Amino acid sequence: MDLPTAFLVSQGSELGLTTGRMRAAAFQRPYRGVRSIELDISTLHGRCAALQPLMGRSHVFSHVTAALLWGLPLPWALEHPDRPLDVSALERTRMRITGVIGHELPPGIPIRRLRGGLLVTAPAITWCHLAAEAAHKTRAKRIPVFHHDLVALGDALVSGERRRDGSRTVPLCTPSELIRAVGQHGSRRGARALDDALPRVRGGVDSPQETRLRLAIVDAGLPEP
Repeated sequence: MDLPTAFLVSQGSELGLTTGRMRAAAFQRPYRGVRSIELDISTLHGRCAALQPLMGRSHVFSHVTAALLWGLPLPWALEHPDRPLDVSALERTRMRITGVIGHELPPGIPIRRLRGGLLVTAPAITWCHLAAEAAHKTRAKRIPVFHHDLVALGDALVSGERRRDGSRTVPLCTPSELIRAVGQHGSRRGARALDDALPRVRGGVDSPQETRLRLAIVDAGLPEP
């Protein structure tokens, strides 16, 4: 029987594994009660794949973890490889596991399935969750998402990536989807940050640096380039 890349120790007998064999060096122990094999758990995708056996049907990757899985240009401080994974529960109570930041979200939140089977919040909803991070003041062990970061993330969502021939990839979402997601977010934490950032989001942007330059020019009272 072919072994899955990650599984629960309690499933070992079903997979034909004895307790002794699961103690072999070939099996990684990424989380308590989980064994994995040939997973690069030094990477974000590897850590997420290793966590999947502990996730229920109502659990999805969200917030900063979802943004990283979508390839968004987050502030470098949020890309630390040891940062806990963000997992949201859509129906049951939040996940409480070492190495995980648990969240609770209302049912009906749009989710997507990425290659490899990872369930994540949809791009526009993920942007709203990052706005909630912007609502936090700087605290120990917490990195806030500032206004210019939030606008840059919105720009990236609706711009797509520029190819070598000058064309662009399909954007992760449309401006209309951002507007709809902000409406669904309502008055939850981060609503003000969203209201400030949404009107400043632009398409056709190539980098966060371009966004920051545009915002600096406008904030200085000059016409928008």
